[in-house]
Amino acid sequence: MPIIVINLNNITLKNLVIFYNSKMKKITHISFFILIFGLFITNSLFACDALRVSIGSEVSKVEDTLDFISDQSESSDEDELATHRFSANTNDYCPDLGLENTKLYAFVYKSQLVGLRVETWEPNKDINKIYEFVKNNYGNVGSEPANKNWRGYKEINQGGELILYSKYEISDEIYESLDISSEKFIERTYGENIIVLE
Repeated sequence: MPIIVINLNNITLKNLVIFYNSKMKKITHISFFILIFGLFITNSLFACDALRVSIGSEVSKVEDTLDFISDQSESSDEDELATHRFSANTNDYCPDLGLENTKLYAFVYKSQLVGLRVETWEPNKDINKIYEFVKNNYGNVGSEPANKNWRGYKEINQGGELILYSKYEISDEIYESLDISSEKFIERTYGENIIVLE
């Protein structure tokens, strides 16, 4: 009986190389897509330069980003100990982040940005929007603040910044706020020495 010998090694090896190359191309394309998609999502999740300015910066260095503030260093002597509060619509500086029903406040003391605040503009509307924003962009403050009856504040220390989320009630109206400051400056954003500038 004759013996037939077929050399399968060359055919199998060629098929294996073709299979491997096609799979690697797909994996490379998928990896590239995931990388680009990840960068796009990360940047769009927190596309708000106004809330990224450094607390303690000189006003002259943040005026381009926060163009609604100005340096009040030439104010009167009695205003020297005062903090100036400027306001704008948050959505004008942080569009598409779900903060349409909020105001953005910037606090300036002695030509330095000492704090930022995002606060409910129309009470009892869009409740927990600021909570969701804080949770998604600054860190977990727990699930407790999402409860309808919860009132209080939660604190996050993040890279030298002090992040405060609060929910409070005034005359049966519910407000939320996000304060961004530092341990050094937080007291300059509250109290009687605030001059409101619109």
